[in-house]
Formats: sequence, C-alpha cells, structure tokens
Amino acid sequence: MVLDEGLRDPLRAARAIQRLDERTTALGLTTEVSTDMGEFARERLRVRDGVVSPMFDPDVNAFGANRAFWMRALDEDGKTVMLQAYRVDFIDTNLADWSLTWMLGLYHKRSEPVVPTYIRPPPGSQTEQVTGQVVYFGEAWVHPDRRRESLPDIYSRFGMILSLLKWHPSAIWGCMYDHLSRRGHSVRWGFPIIEPNVYRWEWEPVGASKNEWLMLARRSDLEVLIDEVLSREDWASS
Repeated sequence: MVLDEGLRDPLRAARAIQRLDERTTALGLTTEVSTDMGEFARERLRVRDGVVSPMFDPDVNAFGANRAFWMRALDEDGKTVMLQAYRVDFIDTNLADWSLTWMLGLYHKRSEPVVPTYIRPPPGSQTEQVTGQVVYFGEAWVHPDRRRESLPDIYSRFGMILSLLKWHPSAIWGCMYDHLSRRGHSVRWGFPIIEPNVYRWEWEPVGASKNEWLMLARRSDLEVLIDEVLSREDWASS
C-alpha cells in the first residue's frame, strides 16, 4: 500500500483557509460547505435555472460522503451569490487517457448526445503526467453583481485549499471557456498551467464551448498557492 504524501505544512494551509474566510466575511458573505450533492443539484437549479452538469449529478454518480463537496456564499440578505463544486477520482492511467472517456460516459448516462473532435488531448499535453488521486473543479458561478469583488479568484482558492486538506490530491483540474481563458481567468483563479483547445467538440455538451481549455494545478502548485494567499496584503483581515 502506497500512502499519499502529506502536506508540507498543514498549519499554513489551515491559516490560508482562515485568511480567505475572513476576507469573504469582510465582504458581507457567509460561506457554507456541504457534501449533499442532491441539495447542490436543487440549489443550482433554483439559483441558475438549469440542471447540474453530469460531473456533479448524483443521479449518474455514486457519491459517498467523502467523494465530493460544494460551496456557496450567502450575502447579508441570505441570497446565494456564489456556487462551485469539487469531486475526487482515482486515475490509474493518466488524465489524458481517462478524462474524455469519463466525460462521455457521464453524458451517455444522461442520454445527452456529445461528439468529441479527438478522443484524447494533443500529444505532449500536461494531462499525460497527471495520475493518482485527482480533483475536478466545476460549476463555478458568481452573481453578476458581485463579480467586480474578485469573488471567483477568492473562492477558487478557498475550494482548492480545502480540497488539498481533505483529499491530498496529486492535482486539481477543470475546463474553461475559450474566451475566458484568453482573458487570463484561469491564472487569476489560481491555476498556473493552462492549455488551449484540450477538449474539442464537433457536438459540444450543453453549456460548454467548442474548444475548452484545460486549467491545472499540480500538488507543488497547490503548496505555492497557500503561500500566495498568506502573502497577499489585500486579503488580510483589518
């Protein structure tokens, strides 16, 4: 049995979570975390008027209490202004060979037609190096009225460090729209590795773009992310 490598400094990770929680509290927000993915699907439908993606749909996934979680932020009136979700999977091959097959399987379970242009990312993709326990990040949404407050940047880091503490993954990954990636949003969210057009579709999934960019943070990048959060003076409590 091979044990997962522990965090270099778990206390600093806990302090980074505290820093982010204090920052969101200063913005008048209350952060909630839950492993009830059925409730997430209902909240997503209520807030965004659309069904949850197959990756976080409890009807096509066998989510246990420790395989996924979601987060929301409530404003002072109790209104949901942020949603996002994370899930962990074990990959015994690599992300390049596994990810598209995984996606297609979930869409097939919901009888949603999707047709990829290619069956795997391009040769040389960083996804070829990712294996083991890996976290997928998705369903990120912030209310339009609150997007100027850097909530996507804050909460993506919040969830990534929580995932690091909870699961000790080798990497965290997700997909982003082409136009958002070109504006640098992936890096702003804390993902230092981006690759254009990793997932390309002839018939794209509902809510996706024809060309989706990969955003990826390896284990070492996540450790650096902790130091970044703690060093940002604009996120320090007053």
